[in-house]
Amino acid sequence: MPQRSLSACPCCHQPIQNTASLCPHCQAEKHYGPVRRESLLCALCGLALILGLTRLLFPQLFAPFSLWVIPLMLAGLAAGFIFAQFRFAGDRWLRPNKR
Repeated sequence: MPQRSLSACPCCHQPIQNTASLCPHCQAEKHYGPVRRESLLCALCGLALILGLTRLLFPQLFAPFSLWVIPLMLAGLAAGFIFAQFRFAGDRWLRPNKR
């Protein structure tokens, strides 16, 4: 019978199998990429950053509402979303929310 390879859970440090994606002790899950909350937060931060920089550099775009603001808003959302994809790329262990 082949021996199982074990490693320590990064959250609770109890032994788990190397291939496990859920810790049976602390219920932590292995995630790949950003979760929904992180994607949304980064997208909104990108939106705020683009709108803030545009407001500082080109204040005339906001005097009467300009149609250039809409593509800028979409570009900010897209830039923030892409940033989240790169920032949270790879696998990591996340504990479940305690409610």
